[in-house]
Amino acid sequence: MRYNKWIGMIAAGTFMLSACQREEVVPAPGYSTEVIAFTSPYMTRSTALRNDFNPNDQVGVVGYCWAMNGDVNNSDSEWDTKKVFAQPDMFYNEPLTYTEGGLWNYNHYTNTHVEGSGTGLCPWYENEDYTYSFFAYYPYAKFGDQSTSMVDDGVMRNYKYGEIADGKGKIYITDEKTTGDPIIKYRLPHEGESASSDKLDWEKVPDFMLTYKIDHRKADGAVSLEFRHLLCALEFEVNNYNSFPVDVTQLTFSGENFYKEVIVKGQESGYSIGDTRYSGYFNLISGEGDALSIGKATVDSEGNLIPATEKLTADKAENLIDLLFITDALGKITDTKGRCGIKIAASSEAFTGGEITGGNMEISEMSFTAGVKSIFSINIVGNDFILQVRSDNNWIDGNVNEDGHGSNDDIRFE
Repeated sequence: MRYNKWIGMIAAGTFMLSACQREEVVPAPGYSTEVIAFTSPYMTRSTALRNDFNPNDQVGVVGYCWAMNGDVNNSDSEWDTKKVFAQPDMFYNEPLTYTEGGLWNYNHYTNTHVEGSGTGLCPWYENEDYTYSFFAYYPYAKFGDQSTSMVDDGVMRNYKYGEIADGKGKIYITDEKTTGDPIIKYRLPHEGESASSDKLDWEKVPDFMLTYKIDHRKADGAVSLEFRHLLCALEFEVNNYNSFPVDVTQLTFSGENFYKEVIVKGQESGYSIGDTRYSGYFNLISGEGDALSIGKATVDSEGNLIPATEKLTADKAENLIDLLFITDALGKITDTKGRCGIKIAASSEAFTGGEITGGNMEISEMSFTAGVKSIFSINIVGNDFILQVRSDNNWIDGNVNEDGHGSNDDIRFE
């Protein structure tokens, strides 16, 4: 058994999730203009992170309107003016449940300012000049009595929190007595400390998303929620360029000091990263019983070599394996002390000794973007592994110049 060279080719960009197909939603009949209704104006058409919202999917929403400064009612002011006086009087971590046609349903809790609330949909205030602001996240986490205090930007704040169903991490939101922009935090569920010994479960990380809508009035109708992705996604496929079939018997993605917590304050277009980290490995292919069988390459009528291709899916099903990570301002998924890489092995009777093994391919210097998927395409050519990263359905070899074009300086890994 011998180690073969890895050739790392860094892509100039990545495949944009945000360029999803948009589908306008026609509101369903039956919703009164006297109650607050929520819609999503398009559905996410991306297989990289998540598909369309499905019926019974839930998001959590925080909503504001009432704002008193002493005896002065500022409820009709714009959010940036009145937020220092506003608490989440309309909704606090209210679960919205997705229904057909892009509509969200909910059963509102008792609101102290609006007569008749307590069941069904929440009515607007009678004063039609009042402005409303909403902040929502996906997926929903049910809050109990858990609370904690944390320092953010030098300020001690009180939070309530809860765990997402199936152990998919925790959501923290500044409590209902806090005025101003709400802070929403998502903390990944991974607890690993070692890249070599702590196995991680990629299915435990959901496609965390956020949205907000400020200065909405009753006359504006239903509240439109347009979500953005906060995590990046990594997908994998293997191409066999050989004239004989091969079995991929190992594919492991491992690393140290991955970011664990993403924090968004109010209308913030970006996000900040918490101090917590995790380490570990994702065993994407783990042995003979889990081997990925890939057929042999073919030649088309024009003499072009066409590789056999297989994408990594969960349990041999159609669901693609997506590793989701938090990225920093430089696009890295680990901090400055962290490292991450890929190991692979393949077997065939045609290989000398029956197997070829790639050493640990270091990808710590690659950059990624929130809301974007990168497809790692591992090519088996003879006895070598060649890695390429696909960008917008194109291949770009080498490093990336300031103009966005790739150079020819291949990075080789022994």
